[in-house]
Amino acid sequence: MVSYIIAGIFGVIGIASLVGFFLKLRVFLKVRAYGGRTRAEVVGVKAEEISAGKNQTETYYSPIIQYRAGGVLYRKNFSKISSLSKQKVGSLIPIRYDLKDPSNFESENMTELFLQTFGLLVASVGIFAFIANVII
Repeated sequence: MVSYIIAGIFGVIGIASLVGFFLKLRVFLKVRAYGGRTRAEVVGVKAEEISAGKNQTETYYSPIIQYRAGGVLYRKNFSKISSLSKQKVGSLIPIRYDLKDPSNFESENMTELFLQTFGLLVASVGIFAFIANVII
């Protein structure tokens, strides 16, 4: 009985991770199609308080970046992150941008995608364990 519960938990977590993986894969393929590459500089950080439940808030940070593409300087908000330690003012972020519309950009850092691959492993183990318990 306990093995069914454990297998089910791994399966649910793994499937959720797989969904995240495929969403990141879609972004990865879009970014790979972008022909422009440069480094964007973090010029500021915007903090935003978001409700995290009853009487609780969580702070998310959105680095403000700037980069040059085609001789034009772009200044944009980057995606929200929960930790400020990664993106400090003055740090450089490798990005890819759309040559047709350089205001469209994505981070070239695909670490998140590869971390999501771990979800594939967890899903496989969980689903295999669940099936093995059902058959046996």
